[in-house]
Amino acid sequence: MSRRPKTAVLVAPVLATKRIWTRKFDPRLYENPEGKMGNFDFGLLKKMSKGVPNTAEAFVRSKLRHEEGPLDEATFRRDAVGNAFLLSPACPDLIARPGLFWPALDSDVWTDDQHLAIAVTLWFPQTSSQHLAMRAATSFAQTNLADKRGLCVQVVAHAPHRIGLGGDFHVHLVVSARTAVVGGLGKFARDLLGHGGQSLLYAEWVSFLAALAPAIRV
Repeated sequence: MSRRPKTAVLVAPVLATKRIWTRKFDPRLYENPEGKMGNFDFGLLKKMSKGVPNTAEAFVRSKLRHEEGPLDEATFRRDAVGNAFLLSPACPDLIARPGLFWPALDSDVWTDDQHLAIAVTLWFPQTSSQHLAMRAATSFAQTNLADKRGLCVQVVAHAPHRIGLGGDFHVHLVVSARTAVVGGLGKFARDLLGHGGQSLLYAEWVSFLAALAPAIRV
């Protein structure tokens, strides 16, 4: 008596139910203008995207999973497991909170093509500690974006498995396209917004990771 191959019995049901997860990119952004770069995604948020108006505040809210209510009171919701707002050293107190800063950035727009923010996603597919991954991402943002360039950054960590979804732990950096200075909003971050900006920041991130002390490597 011939037997049916085991693979016909064992493999078929698995293939029928297997769920394939892929990383998604926010459609509001101009995605990875210089191509994919490892566990590093880079996008640009402009006032208009494909005919649809955007605001930096709405983008930040979507990452925080905090669609309504005071932005400063965002708590852990759904897959959002951590957040921080990092200030430029010269940021005035008048706009030194998320609920003040992002609306101020949105209100000073004069063209549909104007940049609002740079959106970076740092992926940690092999991390053994979400805490250390968040710490590394926050330290990088504070050092290389806030302190070095004078930009404000909303840091938001997502753990998809918290709500039963597939996917790796990752940290979003929503970076203001303009500096925060004593008088309010300053110049645009041309080195990141222009050609080569993605490669530049990616190289800085790789260098930052390599320099981390063994105790906090992720």
